[in-house]
Amino acid sequence: GREWVDGVEIDGAGYPYRFSLHTRKPSPNTGYQYSKIISASNLALYGFFERFASDQVRGISPVTSSINHFQDVKENIDYTLIKTKIHQIFALAFSRKSEATALDEVFPAGGEVSEDHAPQCSDEIQPRQIDLSGGPTVFDLDPDESVDLLESKNPSNEFQQFSQTVLMIALKSLDIPYSFFDEAHTNYSGARGSWLQYERSTFDKRADQIELRRRWTYFKLTKWMLNDELTIPRSMSLADIHAEWVPLGMPWWKPSEEIVGDLKAIASGLNNPQRIAKERGTGDVFDNIDQTIAVIKHARDKGIELLGEPFNLNFDVQFPAPTLDAKA
Repeated sequence: GREWVDGVEIDGAGYPYRFSLHTRKPSPNTGYQYSKIISASNLALYGFFERFASDQVRGISPVTSSINHFQDVKENIDYTLIKTKIHQIFALAFSRKSEATALDEVFPAGGEVSEDHAPQCSDEIQPRQIDLSGGPTVFDLDPDESVDLLESKNPSNEFQQFSQTVLMIALKSLDIPYSFFDEAHTNYSGARGSWLQYERSTFDKRADQIELRRRWTYFKLTKWMLNDELTIPRSMSLADIHAEWVPLGMPWWKPSEEIVGDLKAIASGLNNPQRIAKERGTGDVFDNIDQTIAVIKHARDKGIELLGEPFNLNFDVQFPAPTLDAKA
């Protein structure tokens, strides 16, 4: 009852059993070539599985919904550059005024054209050959002759606005707000709101990333233990080893305001120092406290007060009295 679909061996319910892996053919060939088959139990899959039906056997990237939009923007940019180059090539237009000032001077009432105004073929008027590659050019024009510059609003405002709209739609496939692409698109409040919405919309995707890395970490730990590359005490097992993957975090945008807000959130029980340190990317809060105490202790040993009074030291931490040596 199993069958191969898109390189995955599945049963009637869509459960995967084995995966057929392929590699790219060496240059200059194109395409893929068979590599090997791996059991599904030996793979940690990371992908976007949006359909519960058995017809989706592989993860699909969300960017696939906007590939055509990105391709359209790229092609439009190429066409706009070509159009710009054409306008740069045809840059000058020469105009010459005719000696005749009225039609009746050229075509009298009798219908005969006077010899003075009869069309003549002259070798004196020749097309001008202009070369602008040498930089600024001075034109020695004939009387009643002028030069006009052909210019166009290129790219037009309509094209820029349309491209912006297409990029907005395309970036939404990755939950990315347009202000990440164009920092001048919004102000501080808008950028801050966009970041908060981005974090909320990517919460599940980030959780999947963390879970994948957690499984990979314990897989590596197990491998190291089996190969005697990692030795742990006899009283411990793999379940006693705790590991956590923490996102880098975003620092404060306005520290003078946001730190005060974080302190109020901690005081009211709405948050805790550990979570805030992770969200801000400032490391482990316990290590921060230990290092801060060590710095204060070292400063007092040297006879100076450092950092003012950042904490209310209401716990049993005894700092020795300041001692001044001869060098100090």
